[in-house]
Amino acid sequence: MKMKKLPIGISDFKDIITGNYYYVDKTLFIKEIIDSGDKTLLIPRPRRFGKTLNLSMVKYFYDCCPGISSPGTPAPGNTYKNLFDSLAILGAGQEYLDKIGKHPVIFLTFRNIKDTDWESCLESLKKIIQREYARHYYLLESQKLMPHEREYFQKIIALTGNKSDYTNSLENLLIFISRFYDERAVILIDEYDAPVHAGFTHGYYEEIINFIRIFLGGGLKDTDQYLEKGILTGIIDRYFSNKIENTKLEIMLKALIDGDIILFEKMLKAVMLAVFSYHDFGGEPEKVYHALVAGLLIWISNTHEIKSNRESGYGRYDIMIIPKDLAKIGYVIEFKTVDKDDNETVDTALEAAMAQIEAKKYETDLVERGIKHIKKLAIAFSGKEVFVKELP
Repeated sequence: MKMKKLPIGISDFKDIITGNYYYVDKTLFIKEIIDSGDKTLLIPRPRRFGKTLNLSMVKYFYDCCPGISSPGTPAPGNTYKNLFDSLAILGAGQEYLDKIGKHPVIFLTFRNIKDTDWESCLESLKKIIQREYARHYYLLESQKLMPHEREYFQKIIALTGNKSDYTNSLENLLIFISRFYDERAVILIDEYDAPVHAGFTHGYYEEIINFIRIFLGGGLKDTDQYLEKGILTGIIDRYFSNKIENTKLEIMLKALIDGDIILFEKMLKAVMLAVFSYHDFGGEPEKVYHALVAGLLIWISNTHEIKSNRESGYGRYDIMIIPKDLAKIGYVIEFKTVDKDDNETVDTALEAAMAQIEAKKYETDLVERGIKHIKKLAIAFSGKEVFVKELP
């Protein structure tokens, strides 16, 4: 019997199963996805956990159109069912087996986007989107696209579309393939917020937030007739060891929107407890925390404008949350990391953050926009602990 190999550097599920590699069976993760009542799932995982492999596994499980050899004709379903022979999911029950090979899949990965300027980032995004459209090139040769849709599809392939064409591209491809197969589609996006992290680091945070908000919103919100499941893995898994439950995140963000700072602090503490203990916060820990919170806030960017490191008053605030409904609450947030080497305490760090907000008059931009309800928050981090204090 031929000895199995170690799958070093291999993240494609099919290659591992067919290539005589060792595989740790994680197929019951598929059962978790199907059992979840959420239409869209955010799955943060620790580094080296195998999230890309898991997403690849989900792709092969659902995919109804592998290899599409005959343009204009859907490939027969269940072609990849043999990949799951002898794996745990096959014993989970008929309701799960019925899903194998049932849905078309859109698969995108943003994991390698690390561009240092917005123009380069946009080009990288356009090429990734182009490749996925090219994978579904058979749509152009079918009779399922209307003339203006065919023209749009060709612009995406030729990289001649404008920014709006690409921000709407996920929603459009979802509609196109759902119509073609007469089935709801599955959207899989690996490290959806890697470009957000790059934008935060290199100074184009607002541009990428606006792009991602429209791009994801178009494909994942109010698309029930076309969408079976949307599954995203996030770059915040660099800081988290466990899955952040959607409900936890929703409660935290709702508390913030509603102005319930006590509940917001409680839920933020719960999130921070998931930070894995071996992560190295050396160097610029305040920047790490700042990026983490900024990444979480992307989920309210449909109703709020999120600004970071911009001038207001007499200085640069850390984060400003501007409600699009001017009757809602606006926020100025300042971060501090407790410097124990300098005998700093949580209280003194919070006091320093509050004094900075007041002295620099960071709320000026909110006031000028006509926002009446403004909250000023100081957030201090000490290791895995987080503390929030609201200015009176």
